[in-house]
Amino acid sequence: GDDPIEYTGGRDASGIVAWLEKKTGPPCIQISNKKELDKLIEEEGIIVVGFFDDVASENGKLFERMAEQDDIRKYVVIMSRVIMKETKAKDSTIIVFKNFDEKQTEYSGEYKEEHLVKFIQQTSRPNIFEFSQENAEKIVQSGLENLLFILSDKQDKNHAERIKQATPVAKEFKEKVVFVHIDTKSDEFNDLIEHLGVKKDKDVPTFMIFNLEGSW
Repeated sequence: GDDPIEYTGGRDASGIVAWLEKKTGPPCIQISNKKELDKLIEEEGIIVVGFFDDVASENGKLFERMAEQDDIRKYVVIMSRVIMKETKAKDSTIIVFKNFDEKQTEYSGEYKEEHLVKFIQQTSRPNIFEFSQENAEKIVQSGLENLLFILSDKQDKNHAERIKQATPVAKEFKEKVVFVHIDTKSDEFNDLIEHLGVKKDKDVPTFMIFNLEGSW
């Protein structure tokens, strides 16, 4: 029989479902109206959309190939002139749509696979991750080794302003550093906070840079 396929999806329920859909169905889905597009963005949180006059074109085939290799995100093909006009897209435009941070980001670089993959990975990430067991895997999968931890109590009256000030910096350094907020009010992350050498009763709030290879 056929060789088994190694599981490469996320470890949570939504990740497992997304992986199964990719392996048992077409790599891309095609939609034809804006209402479908808006619904999918809200349901998925992140979708990668390719606008093509001809899906069998060289660029269309490249987009499908990337979709086949990406077990995390949903890829959508749109050929509708109406939606293209509404989204100001043209043939071979690729846009990452999200229901958080920047709602849509259009690719403007060279049409090469490695550049497109990097763009999709980068723009799919939130500017600042909220640390959780589910997001821990996504943080590691970002492909970046440098993390900047924001250790702050969410109930602190200055917390929102702290995040607001960090956001533009996170956007500027998105290619190099993953920004992560750890809620120090929760006892769930005490082991991690202790591993970082931070004392909740004395050092918080604080910022800390950490390298996944173990250097500071």
